[in-house]
Amino acid sequence: MWHRHTEIWKSFLEPLERYNSPNTESRHMSHAHIRAPKAPPQPIKPQYLFWICATLFLLSVCTVFFWSNFNASQFWDRHATADGMIVETRVVIDRVADYRYGGAILYRLDAHVKFKADGQDQDRWLRVQTGTTSRLELMAKAATDPKTCLVYWTPGHLENARCKMDLY
Repeated sequence: MWHRHTEIWKSFLEPLERYNSPNTESRHMSHAHIRAPKAPPQPIKPQYLFWICATLFLLSVCTVFFWSNFNASQFWDRHATADGMIVETRVVIDRVADYRYGGAILYRLDAHVKFKADGQDQDRWLRVQTGTTSRLELMAKAATDPKTCLVYWTPGHLENARCKMDLY
C-alpha cells in the first residue's frame, strides 16, 4: 500500500518536475534579446573637451555682456530724471486706427506737470506712460488724482520728456 501511494505521489509530481527542469525549452523565452555586453564608453577626447569649455565660456561672456548693456535697471542711468508735481490730468485722443471693417479710437493720458530741469522751472503737458489705450481705464487712472510723478527724458532732449506715475 505504501508503494501505491508513492507511485501516485510521483505521478502527481512528475509534470511539475518537467516544468521546472532547466532543459525545458517550451516554456522558456527565447534568448535572442540578450546581446553581448557593450564596451565601456570611450573617454572624452581632449579636443571635444576644449570645444565644450570654449562654448560655455563664450556663452557666459555673452550673458554678462547682454546683462550689463541691456539691463532694465540701467534705463534710468541713460535718462535724466526729476520729480514733478501734477497740476491736472486729461484723457486725449492719441490716434485713430482705421481697419478694413471698422476702426478704433486710441486714447492716452496727459498730465500738466511742474518740475525743474537743468536749473530751470518747467511747466508743461507731458504724456503719461500707462500701458493702455482704453478711455475708461485711463479715466479711472486719472480719477485716482495723482499728485506727483517721475519726469524722465534723454539728456539734451527735454522736448521728449515723459511722466511716470505710480498708478494702481
